[in-house]
Amino acid sequence: MGKPFQKLRFNVGVSALNKALKGFTRRKLVYNLDSARRVGIVLPLVSQTDFDTAIKFSEYLRAKNLEICILGYFPGKEIPQHFIMRQGTNVFTAKELNWYEKPQSEVVNEFVNTDFDILIDLSLEHYFPLRWLISLSKAKFKVGCLDYSGNPNDLILSIDKAKGLPLLVEQAKHYLSVINNRFATEESA
Repeated sequence: MGKPFQKLRFNVGVSALNKALKGFTRRKLVYNLDSARRVGIVLPLVSQTDFDTAIKFSEYLRAKNLEICILGYFPGKEIPQHFIMRQGTNVFTAKELNWYEKPQSEVVNEFVNTDFDILIDLSLEHYFPLRWLISLSKAKFKVGCLDYSGNPNDLILSIDKAKGLPLLVEQAKHYLSVINNRFATEESA
């Protein structure tokens, strides 16, 4: 596939996403790790090391009595064995995308419609299928490090991407531990 087709595909995808977002609403609230009950994590599955970091992060969150659901995107057609068979972890592949990279998977639809208190995007690079699902997620508070036009995240963490996913996870732990959640208490009252 040449560059002109990739650019066309991306532009059509962004246009379709913007159209899908026209009638989309969600209830935005600020949560921290003490006030949240359900957390969703999304990440591209590009390396075993990043996957292991995400699993350790989910174990840290589970130790705080949080319900965790991980959704990974593998950019290939067949999921490698080491990315599956983990409790609370689902994976979708490039085979489950339409031609402009909109995810078309029941796993993605279920994840998008789950009412997470916090959605954490562990992407260090832009992947349009992840952008699609994060944008349309009903999560109340969205956190990530990517900064681009139309970014759906409520809290954008600024990190040196060369230092990798461990730094992003540490920053997420830090800021989600100290952030004020005075608005979240109104829902639980």
